[in-house]
Amino acid sequence: QAGMIHTMRSSVPLYGLAVLLILISFVAFGQGAVRIPPAQCLNILLDKIGIALGPVDAQQQAVLLSIRLPRVLLAILVGAGLGVSGAATQGLLRNPLADPSLIGISSGGALAATAVFVLSDTLAVNLSRYPGMFALPAAAFGGGLITTIAVYKLSRVSGRMVIGVILLAGIAINAIAQAFSSLLSFYATDTQIRSITFWRLGSLGGATWLSVAVIAPFILIPVIGLTTQSRALNTFLLGESEAFHLGIRVERVKRLVIVLVAMAAGASVAVTGIIGFVGLVVPHM
Repeated sequence: QAGMIHTMRSSVPLYGLAVLLILISFVAFGQGAVRIPPAQCLNILLDKIGIALGPVDAQQQAVLLSIRLPRVLLAILVGAGLGVSGAATQGLLRNPLADPSLIGISSGGALAATAVFVLSDTLAVNLSRYPGMFALPAAAFGGGLITTIAVYKLSRVSGRMVIGVILLAGIAINAIAQAFSSLLSFYATDTQIRSITFWRLGSLGGATWLSVAVIAPFILIPVIGLTTQSRALNTFLLGESEAFHLGIRVERVKRLVIVLVAMAAGASVAVTGIIGFVGLVVPHM
């Protein structure tokens, strides 16, 4: 009974945050050049399922459904992916200051994206039209994945992943990727440098229903998968030997966490650019 009461108490903040997320989402729906009151936002959404409570303004409906709803959903997905990935990374590395970018995902994605911007004119790729519009997110995702694989390979010593080496390899690859990004920027034109800078700032402005649909599986699968590893990650705080003696398959958990973190963070970088601090701060909050 005491355990049940403790579980209920610990769940209250999570349920409260879920309600707060819904309220903030409705506030976000209404902010912008075309202001839409929260009640009207609800009315527009209800109209889509055939139970509108009043008249619906066509302009407000178009703005909400085509622009703001995809942006808010993308923000929720990216926030969830980076937040859970950050918590998993901190648990795996036993470092409260760790986040997904520490293992090279963000810098690898940034390097690949910079290469696409700089080489787009040479390769005659139009980044604003189909199919060239998919070149940037595909390159960013691929760059993050390649750097993660490199960190994984470098961290294996005698068939085991060594946590200290993961940190060192991640920091080294981050530095190398940033150096090459700076080198490519040196050869970029003024227009390309401006595009690179805006991409590195991170933005939800390019959110569409297509980008939400594409990114959703790459974030939802890691979020669910990493959540199932919470007990294993908690035991990691005691040390790898203790976790092994408590029945945790240590090497399997390491590989699974690295893959899922790379998937979630790489997908986020691919569609929004570099979003900083979420993976670091959210787990502590």
